[in-house]
Amino acid sequence: MNGTIASLVGALMVGAALALPAVSFAQAPGELHRQRTEHFPVMHQAIQQLQQTKQMLTSDAAADFHSHKANAINHINAAIQELKAGIQEERKH
Repeated sequence: MNGTIASLVGALMVGAALALPAVSFAQAPGELHRQRTEHFPVMHQAIQQLQQTKQMLTSDAAADFHSHKANAINHINAAIQELKAGIQEERKH
């Protein structure tokens, strides 16, 4: 079960990392403008997926797996905050 949580969190972190290039400055200006006007749908989708994963982990009454589950939830919270901060920074520009 411990490997399952680690795999799930790892997969989500990879998914979030793959979502980040969607708002990269390396993109064509038109694409970046489109995403700004659409309020960064990829970033919001990544946040939603992280929140759903956090809910799955917190609703499971199983053991904490020697604090690894709590650590995973803390990392998810940090990832959500980073994504939100990135959206706010882009909205300033």
